[in-house]
Formats: sequence, C-alpha cells, structure tokens
Amino acid sequence: MTWLREINQTDNTTFLISTHDNKVAANCDAIVRIENGRIALACIQQ
Repeated sequence: MTWLREINQTDNTTFLISTHDNKVAANCDAIVRIENGRIALACIQQ
C-alpha cells in the first residue's frame, strides 16, 4: 500500500481497489461498500 500512496501523491493518480480486508480499506481515502449488489455505504475518510 505504501507504494500506491506514493504514486497517488506524486503523480496525482487514482487507484480503485476491491478488497474484503478492513485493514486495506482503512488506508483508502474513500470507501464504497456494496451489499446485495447495491451501494450500502459511501464515505470519504479524513
């Protein structure tokens, strides 16, 4: 995740990460949770 964050900040690049791991999600700027094929939660982390 460190190198993704570095590329994100230096090159202004956006990444889309699909994960079931809450530790990975905690490192993301925004989270969209999908349940039963529908958006259940969308938030921007501070």
